[in-house]
Amino acid sequence: LSSCEVFDPSSSAFTMLPTAMCSKRSYACGVAHGGRIFIFGGCDGSTYLSSCEVFDPSSSAFTMLPTAMCSKRSYACGVAHGGRIFIFGGCDGSTYLSSCEVF
Repeated sequence: LSSCEVFDPSSSAFTMLPTAMCSKRSYACGVAHGGRIFIFGGCDGSTYLSSCEVFDPSSSAFTMLPTAMCSKRSYACGVAHGGRIFIFGGCDGSTYLSSCEVF
């Protein structure tokens, strides 16, 4: 899917965002950093992805980042730390990865 929902803990309700992601993704890695949400990798249903996009809540817009990850990654784990984003492990479609990428 390329849709996105937002959960509001105060009302325990989900709301569909009016805009869709740039590409369909399942099993993607999402990381909040600097007031934006970065979405890394995933799978579009047939291809594992190395692409990255960012969601800006102030404009409700998704933008594809010009630089892709070095490896295709689905099921990866990500964390923001020290002004950077670290993406750990995942699967490239045939191999489980033990590598880490830094954005």
